Amino acid sequence: MKDPVFLNDPVLMIFAKYPTPGRCKTRLAKVIGDRAAAELATAFLRDSVRRFETVDGTEVRVFGDTEKADTFVELLGHCRFEPQGGGDLGARMRRSFARLFSEGRPGIALGADTPGLPLTRVAQACATVRRGEVALGPSVDGGYYLLGLPRPFDGWERLFDGLDWGRRTVLGQTRDVLRSCGVAWTELEPARDIDEWRDLVQWVEEQEAGGSQGRQAVETLPLARALVRRGPD
Repeated sequence: MKDPVFLNDPVLMIFAKYPTPGRCKTRLAKVIGDRAAAELATAFLRDSVRRFETVDGTEVRVFGDTEKADTFVELLGHCRFEPQGGGDLGARMRRSFARLFSEGRPGIALGADTPGLPLTRVAQACATVRRGEVALGPSVDGGYYLLGLPRPFDGWERLFDGLDWGRRTVLGQTRDVLRSCGVAWTELEPARDIDEWRDLVQWVEEQEAGGSQGRQAVETLPLARALVRRGPD
């Protein structure tokens, strides 16, 4: 079987849980309640899809945690859906990148937990991948919010095997794997996921102080403001 001919334009891969109360944003739910956490997760996802679709030369696909595409299509109004399959986050990401590689497509993996992520940063990641380099977006919590791979390289699967997913060591482990593979990569500016109450409060305070990230997060920002004003349950 011939290797696929790779295209330059990447697929933006949004990894998302379906926002079911009690099964999403569980750290925030401890403070604001399951229903509010699910509403916030819904706003995150809708804003992320809407915004990322405006990045030139890309295709957006939602990689969801269910086999049923209609659940996400109903939620978003439209989307190209791909199931993540089972296993830990590493297994699901490895499987999803492999699917794109089989199509000859570069991929940029993103979560939906940074709804105000500047689109210029996503565009920078796209430019990095188009020139054949890995793009890595560090999170301030020690993980990463973005990983872009232009094509498979020797050992690429190790980026997803045996890492301490959900812990502060993931970013360092990812850098170590890239070094050991002899791969060039570009790091973007760090960003903060909104995973906990203090993250939500800080993000809203930044927007109230004149921050620009929330301007395009048209569903997230008003909901986040209302939740912060209401305070913890």
